[in-house]
Parts: sequence; C-alpha cells; structure tokens
Amino acid sequence: MSQELAENVTSVARTAAVGNILEIICRSTGMGFAVLVRAMHGRWIACAVRDEMGLGLAAGDEAPFIDSLCNEARAMDGAVYGGQLAAQEFHRRYPAPRRYSFQSCISVPVPGRNGAFHWALCAVDRRPMQVDESHLAGLFTLFAEQLAHILELRDELTMRGQLDQSARAAAGAGAGLLPLSD
Repeated sequence: MSQELAENVTSVARTAAVGNILEIICRSTGMGFAVLVRAMHGRWIACAVRDEMGLGLAAGDEAPFIDSLCNEARAMDGAVYGGQLAAQEFHRRYPAPRRYSFQSCISVPVPGRNGAFHWALCAVDRRPMQVDESHLAGLFTLFAEQLAHILELRDELTMRGQLDQSARAAAGAGAGLLPLSD
C-alpha cells in the first residue's frame, strides 16, 4: 500500500464521525457489516469498517466481496439495494455475494467534488432482510452526504496543514536572507 493511501485510510478510520455513522447503519438496518470504501487503481479499499459479523476485514484491506456492489452502484450512477439476494438476478450475476453467502446488501455512492464517484457506503448481511429503497434510501443518502462533507473537510484540513508546513519550511529556508529594500 502506498504511503498516501495508508495515510488516507488512517485518517478516515480515526475520524469518529465516520465510525459513528457505520455503527448507526448497523443498528438501524440490523445488518452486521458496514464499510466506507474508496476506489483506488481499480480496487475498492476499506477505509472505515464496522464488522459485527466477524468477516475479518479491516481498514486498509482490499474489499473483494464489496467490489461488485460498488461497481454496480457506479455503473447505475446510484444506489443498489438488495434483500433476499438468493432469489434475485443480482445474486446470480455477481459471484461475491454468493461466495460469501450474503443475502442482504446496500451500496450507496458518496458524492464527491464535481460528481466524482470515488467512495461508497456499503452494508451487507448473511440474513435475508427487507431492504427496500423507500425505507432506507433517505437514511443512506443522508449518511452519504454527511460523509461527503466530512471527507471534504478532512481533505481541506490536510491541504491546509501541508500548505502551512510548506510555508514554515520556506520561511525557515529564507531566514538567512536579507530583506529587499525599496
């Protein structure tokens, strides 16, 4: 994993609000697994994880069982909701949910700057659940928008910190120079 990606994952995983949102998702849906993933070089990387199912995925890990959900959401340019997946075409089309015995899933894009889709909010469970759009669409959309704001603020603060470091370094490098006079 690159240093930039590792720093990104660590920063997101340590953001309390992100962890709180994942906990609320698990509690409100009854699903045992929620994750915020980021698309990086054709892979989906878990950046924050709430794992009550014991799947063993941690922040920084590639999320192979989430990739088909995220790719489907990206292709549809919208959310994917599925309950009782064994009876749906989605389960037959994508091997990952079948391989991991998932019966319920939700994948919602987290809006980025200029409409870019680099993040997704996902939840899965092995139990078949009533996961219909009308019940959860508003909740997941709200959480995705909140996560977008959190991530944007985090990026801005990171950028400011880097600019401050550059300014301090430049000021330190120029400390021995004589000031220009008129």
